[in-house]
Amino acid sequence: MKRRFKNSSRQIGRLGLRTLLVSATIGMLAFIAISLFLIHFFRNEDGKAIGDPMVVTDSRIIADSSTLYRGSSLQLLSGIKISAKGSSNKLSVTSFTFSNQINEAHSNKLIRNLRLWSTASSDQFSPSRQLGNTIAQLYQSNFTFDLNQSLQQGDNYFWLTADIESDATVDAEYLQITCIATKIGTLSYDPIPTSRRLVHKLLKNKPYYSTGNADISDLKAWNSRRDGAGEPLLSFSNPNATFHIQPGHILTNRLSGCLPTLIVERNGVLQSTSSVKSDLLEVQPGGIFFQLEKIVDPSNPKILSLKNGSQFVNQQSGYLPGKQKRFDKQSVVILKDFSNQTFSQSVTWGNVIIDNANMESVDFANGLKKVQGDLEIRKTGSKATIFTSTTDSIFIGGNLQMTGGHLAIGSKDGSSTLIIGDQLNIRNGSLSDRIPEIKNSGNLHLIAGNLIQIKDGELLLEGDHSQILFTRSGICNWKQGESNVLLPSVMISAGAVLNVIGEKIGQIAKNKELVVLKDGQLKLNEAVLFGMGGFRLEPHGTIATANPAGLNSDGWFGAIQTAKRHFSSHSVYIFDGNSNLQETGIFYTVPQPNTVKDFVIFKQSHSAVVKMMQSFHINGRFIQKSGSVNKNSFQLTTNLARKEN
Repeated sequence: MKRRFKNSSRQIGRLGLRTLLVSATIGMLAFIAISLFLIHFFRNEDGKAIGDPMVVTDSRIIADSSTLYRGSSLQLLSGIKISAKGSSNKLSVTSFTFSNQINEAHSNKLIRNLRLWSTASSDQFSPSRQLGNTIAQLYQSNFTFDLNQSLQQGDNYFWLTADIESDATVDAEYLQITCIATKIGTLSYDPIPTSRRLVHKLLKNKPYYSTGNADISDLKAWNSRRDGAGEPLLSFSNPNATFHIQPGHILTNRLSGCLPTLIVERNGVLQSTSSVKSDLLEVQPGGIFFQLEKIVDPSNPKILSLKNGSQFVNQQSGYLPGKQKRFDKQSVVILKDFSNQTFSQSVTWGNVIIDNANMESVDFANGLKKVQGDLEIRKTGSKATIFTSTTDSIFIGGNLQMTGGHLAIGSKDGSSTLIIGDQLNIRNGSLSDRIPEIKNSGNLHLIAGNLIQIKDGELLLEGDHSQILFTRSGICNWKQGESNVLLPSVMISAGAVLNVIGEKIGQIAKNKELVVLKDGQLKLNEAVLFGMGGFRLEPHGTIATANPAGLNSDGWFGAIQTAKRHFSSHSVYIFDGNSNLQETGIFYTVPQPNTVKDFVIFKQSHSAVVKMMQSFHINGRFIQKSGSVNKNSFQLTTNLARKEN
């Protein structure tokens, strides 16, 4: 028994050893598998996170020290700009904390209805999108708005407003409320303070409020309380009085009313058939001011102030009202009627809309020299043109949009300059350099922004010295529909990329030339450049085409079909697009024949083929990103030992 037991023990021992070895092996394999899975999993997760995670690059207070009126609503107190970089793992603002840095007792009596607003990437305040709840009254020095607001890549703008009470017993001259902390995710940021103190002067004005629809000269139209339960107005002689047209009220000015300060509040309306004799006429965001009858003396009011989000509708052909005109960037002036007089004063505009179907041709001379926002032309009469023949510059910070009408800019002596910050968008109507009073065309230098779109209508630049200039770094897209486009000389400067979307890019006029300068790029895609003018690719410029026939120096086929063509042997040539078989074409390069700087194949499909129609020598790089080359019995030589992928 002992022996058998002894033998059994040995057998069991051997079996246990095998079991342990097998178990250990299985465990090791499982451990390796799990480790590989975890490594792969976390590597993928890290790859996603490392891709482009959002980070905060800046948080700062925006300086604003505008004067505050007692009894006014939605008064801007402070602004915050948060700059973020990265498009993945977006961050959110979870709170803003503000501090009241002036006498707390005064603030508690004067400040009501604190609100936080967002204007996204716009640096101009307008109360259109409120965030979080309204804080009805201040009870302590510091107060916080809790929210969950996602940040976008780039700059994000936030604003604090309040209603100011009219309590005359509070002897306060200043208010100062500023952001002291911003919480983004779980981290808190201290905004960078402004270079000057963010202090608002508080006027000791006596406010009166409209009681309903009436004339501004009617004493019964005003009351010291918004609900009409206060003191009635006894006279207009108090120089410290401010008159507020409340939301929903329409007041008229038929009798040349004389009010020290007139404020058109949000959703309030002023309709004037005469001059408004005031030191200040202020149209606040959401307010509207109509001028209905002709202004012969522009000295009233002394100051016409249009805040962001306000509108002024001009329905008369005289002067614009206001000795001084202060138009915020996002204010809107709608010109339903106008004449040469309307543009006779120097004005820095916000947004301008020209909408006059019955006008005769009007010379705006230097009256539109600076438009901070958009210039939109809707109607100018069936045969009328709004034009200028001055040699000065016209700057449009936003878009030039045309949905009808005729705009002509061009100097007969020198050259006028039109600078467009963002887009030129012609949906209908015409932009030209042909001035009604000049038999021949004038001269216009058009400096493009980031888009030229001509859906319908005309772009006709025929002057001997007219040009379209692409001078800014980055891409400017060209989109052209069934429209009439006659191009002047076109220059694509260093860093600029003209990218043609669609099949058209106008017609190069005779004796004009499209030139791609050093480090400039012309990306034609499927489009064809044609006309009786010329094309010139300068050394170190770049041309890219997806045309199946490629580039050719002779014949009316391929991407370039102009009367004259010049291809530099020191330039970059890119063949791209989605055609499965694209020919290089036959183009002559100078000063070295059949020579290019860089030769790039970048087809959308890896199976696509670029077929050589001539031999090429490459002085720079042969870059084959996607697609292949069919040499077609020609030679392809390069100074480099290998091609670049």
